[in-house]
Formats: sequence, structure tokens, C-alpha cells
Amino acid sequence: DLSGIRTAVPQFDLHERYKDFVFIILTFAPLTADSYLHGIITALRSQLMSPRIGLVIIGSGPAKQLFKEKVKLIGIERSVAFVEPGEDMTSFLKTADLLIEGGAGVDAERNVLRAAAAGLPVITAETEQIASLFQDGTNAFVCPKGDVECLGKKTNLFLNQSSYRSLFSRTAADIVATRVDEDPVRYYETYRDTIECIISST
Repeated sequence: DLSGIRTAVPQFDLHERYKDFVFIILTFAPLTADSYLHGIITALRSQLMSPRIGLVIIGSGPAKQLFKEKVKLIGIERSVAFVEPGEDMTSFLKTADLLIEGGAGVDAERNVLRAAAAGLPVITAETEQIASLFQDGTNAFVCPKGDVECLGKKTNLFLNQSSYRSLFSRTAADIVATRVDEDPVRYYETYRDTIECIISST
């Protein structure tokens, strides 16, 4: 319910939970050996060397220990927090500073829409649905799928130019409100047809 996300009151604030972090990046990712989370961590390594920038990873899976060891090995373990899914996701979306979405599936697109509804700026991998709603540099930063270098560069740009935060927060929320909420049936029919087309072609 995207309209519900827009009007919801957060139950907690990530900045109260992680008081060492001035800027909190949120990402959703499966903790599996072949997860795109590897690329996100690589993209953000230089930024996460700063003790004031934190990455909150929401996800579960058999490779959780592998990722914990990885962030320790590259020296950013104090800047990374792993969170199991299930808590009030709206509070995460409403109190983080940036969502980075590296996936390109249905769940990834849903994460981006929810973030936009919450007013959370987004850097995301491009999909057909994402491209239909978001324009790079106007209401989000959009990177080619798997382009780790792009994710890193766009994150630096976002961090160094504070105007992007208010711009993306406002314009992305407007996109969701007008293009999705005004005609949700049509939007989700198109969304469903796209998914069915993908499934039938595999």
C-alpha cells in the first residue's frame, strides 16, 4: 500500500538506533553466495571507510557469515549492520538517508517504489519498470544492472551535492503519487503482464 507508506508514522528512527552514523544507506539483498550484495559492498567501500557513514543491510540467507567476514576483511565492519527482515520496513524507509537497490527483479522494483513513496532518495539498477517511472538525475540515480562503478560514482555525487536529497525525495514521491496511485489497477496490470512475459520466456 504505497499511499499508506506515505502517511505512516515511523515507529523508530535508524539514527537513534545507529547513533554513530550521520548518514545511513539502506539496502535490501539476499545473503547468498552469488548475491548482488557483493557489488554493492564493492561500490561503497570507499564511502564506508568513513565512520560517519553506515550501511544497513536487510536480508537473510546462508551466506550471512560470508558477508560478515568480507566486510571485516576489507575494513568496514564497523560501518555495516545486518538486519533480518520482519521489522517495520516503513520505519527503515522513512528514517534512512538513501536506498541503494542493486537487484533487477520484482522484489527490487517493489523496494524502489516503497522507498519513493516514503520520500527516501534512491540509487537503483535499471529495469523496464524502473525506466518507465524514473529518470536518471531527475528523480533518482539509475545505473545499468551490475554496473558497480556507476553505483559508487552516483553515491559520491549524492553525498557531495546535498541538493539531490530534497530533489529526489520530492520528485520520486510525486511520481508514485501521480503515475501509480492515480491508476493503480492499470499500473499493476502492466506490471503483472511484464512479469508473466518474463516467466513465459524462461
